[in-house]
Amino acid sequence: MSNFIRRIVAFAIMSPILIVVFITSIFTNREKAVIFWGPTLTSITKVTLRIFVPKIRSKDEFNHFKSKLKSYFWRWRVFFTVSVEKETDDLIKLKVINCPFCEVIQFFGYKEMAPYVCKADWKLAKQYQEIWEFDRVNEIGKGDLFCDTTYKRKI
Repeated sequence: MSNFIRRIVAFAIMSPILIVVFITSIFTNREKAVIFWGPTLTSITKVTLRIFVPKIRSKDEFNHFKSKLKSYFWRWRVFFTVSVEKETDDLIKLKVINCPFCEVIQFFGYKEMAPYVCKADWKLAKQYQEIWEFDRVNEIGKGDLFCDTTYKRKI
């Protein structure tokens, strides 16, 4: 899917939260509005991650997790350009080179909201911390050119 269409779809999804942040900032200030609504954006984003990240119940299912994750790429590619950078028995590292959600937020001048999108990945990882480890050095929401997302079987 073209990045233009991805951004249009992301705008349709993100505009309600951006409007609420803008309206709230009129009555408080921008910083307070972002701090107030940012966690809500993280929660909403975390719910949508279930579409992209498969659920497993034990670290013994990590191979199933990796294959299921790759089978979900058709879902990922609706929004993201994603590829497998590295894969071993105990690890899968993805590279995502665009995030239309962060791009739309930044385009409309709310770059401080973009990290709240990324925080959802970390929240989901905390939920599965007994099964797999999550790591990311680069994040589009923090201004990097890509996200490097690593899932590693918990040993």
